[in-house]
Amino acid sequence: MRGLRGLGGIVVAIALWGASGDASAAVWFEDDFNGHADDDAVVAAGWAIVDVNEPIEQSTWTITNPGARHNPPTADGTPSDGYFMISDSDAQYYSNLVDSGMSHDLHTPSFGTLGAGAVWLHADVCAQLNNDGAAVFDIDVSTDGGQTWTNAFRRVAPGRFTWNGATTVLPDNTNADGYYGRLDVDLTGLAANHEDVRLRVRHFEPNQDWWIAIDNVLIDDVAPPRPGWVEVFAEDFGDGTLGGMTVDGLLGERTWTTTDPGGKYNPGLVDTNYVNRIGHPEVAANFAMIDNDGRDFAVDDYLMTPVLDLSALSEVLLGYESEGSVPVNDEGDAMRVLLMRDDDANGPDADDEILKVVFDYSAALFEYDEEPFYARRLLEVPEAAGRDDVFFAWHFAGADDWYWAVDNVAVTGKTPTPPAPGDANNDGGVDAADAAIVAQFWLKTGGARWGEGDFNDDGNVDDLDLAILAANWGAGAGGTAVPEPSTLVLAAVAAALAFRIARRRCPLR
Repeated sequence: MRGLRGLGGIVVAIALWGASGDASAAVWFEDDFNGHADDDAVVAAGWAIVDVNEPIEQSTWTITNPGARHNPPTADGTPSDGYFMISDSDAQYYSNLVDSGMSHDLHTPSFGTLGAGAVWLHADVCAQLNNDGAAVFDIDVSTDGGQTWTNAFRRVAPGRFTWNGATTVLPDNTNADGYYGRLDVDLTGLAANHEDVRLRVRHFEPNQDWWIAIDNVLIDDVAPPRPGWVEVFAEDFGDGTLGGMTVDGLLGERTWTTTDPGGKYNPGLVDTNYVNRIGHPEVAANFAMIDNDGRDFAVDDYLMTPVLDLSALSEVLLGYESEGSVPVNDEGDAMRVLLMRDDDANGPDADDEILKVVFDYSAALFEYDEEPFYARRLLEVPEAAGRDDVFFAWHFAGADDWYWAVDNVAVTGKTPTPPAPGDANNDGGVDAADAAIVAQFWLKTGGARWGEGDFNDDGNVDDLDLAILAANWGAGAGGTAVPEPSTLVLAAVAAALAFRIARRRCPLR
C-alpha cells in the first residue's frame, strides 16, 4: 500500500498531538513599527532596506507612505494602526526590467530560535499586485547572516508571463494573485533552532505595479487556528450546484452561481483577471461565483449557509477559499463575509440581522479594481458559539466591479470535552469507522480537518495521523486502547482503501 511507511513515528505523533493545542507563545521577534518615526529609525532598530541590482524604479521600502495608502488589513480585514512599511510601485516613475533581478528588499534584524520546535510568521499584509503587471511578492529566510536565502512564501502577478517574454518566476496555479489580510507562514523547517535568523520581504521587479504593505510582524511558535473536531456544515459545490447554500438579494442576471457565466475559469491556465487558484487544474471545476465584470447594472447579492445549530459548541471556526477582484469602494460597494441571525425564523435571507462582519475587503486600501486576491481563510467566530439561530453569508455589492469566487466552505467547532485521539467521527470510540475516514482522505494535504483524519492538527492526513489512530485503537469515552493495535489498524485502513479503489475501477451505475 503505497504511502504507508509503517508506524515507526508513533511516539513523535502522539507527542505532536498532545502539543497541538499548546500555545506556548515563545516570541522570537516582533515589531509594529509604531516606535519608528522615520526610515533612519527603522534602520537603527536593525532592519535593512536594500535595493538589489540598481533598480530603475525607486520603490524602496519606507515608513513614510509616499502614496498616502491606508494601513494594511488585519485578521478581519480592518486596517492596522499607526506606522507600517510599504514598497509603493504606483507612487514612483519608470519601470524595472523583467528578468533583471531588480528588487526592493526589507530585511528583519537578526533573531535566534534556539530550542524552537515551531516557528511561525504572522503579519498584516496587502500585496496588491497588478493583474497585468510583473511584480513578485516573496518572503525568504536566511540562517547565515543573509548570505543565502530560501523562499518560504511567494505570490506572482498573474500577468507576469506576458511581460517581454519573462522566463523567471512565472505565475502558476499555486502562486498567482495577491494577498490581503493576516498572513501566517510556517517557517519551522527553515528557521527552527538557529542562532542567526533573518527574514526578507521582497518586492521583486515591480513595474508601476501598485504596492506591498506590511505591519505587525510577529515571529513566534504559535500556529494559526485549526478547524474544530465537530463539523457542522460543509459545501464544496462538487455536484455543480449550490448544494446546501442559498442566494438572496437583487438576484439579477449575474448573481451567485456555479455556472461561471463570465468564463473566468480556464483549467490549468493563469490569466490576468481570472480564477487562477480555486478549482485548478480540473477540467470542469465547481465553485460558487458572482461575476459582474463588464456589466452596467448593480449587484447586491448574498450567498448563505443554512441556519446552523451551534448551541453545543464552545468555539466556532469558519473556513473557506476566496479568490476575487475587490470593488473600488464607491458608496454601496461591498465584499465581505458576515455572521447573521435568522431574526424572523424564516430561514436565511438578505434582510436578517448582521451580528458581525467576519471579514471585510472594503477598508478603502484599494485605489483600483481588477487586482485579484487569493486566500484560504480560517476565521474564529466566538460570537457564533452557543447559538442555534445563525448563518454565514458572503455579500458582494457594486456595479461593474468584477468577481468573487468561493469554495470549500466549512463550519467547524469545538466542544468543551475533546474526542479521543483518533476518533474522527466523534462518536466516542476509535474503531474501523475512523479507519475508513482516514482511508478516504489519505494523503490529503493543506486544509485537512479532524473529521477527515487530521488528528495532529497539521493540515495533512498521513503516517502521523495513522500512528495516533493505531495508538488509540479501541479507546474512546472511558475506553482503554488495545495492546499491539498496529495490525488491526493497518488491516482496517487497507480494507477501506481497497474498497475505494474497487469502486473507482467499477463504478456503481
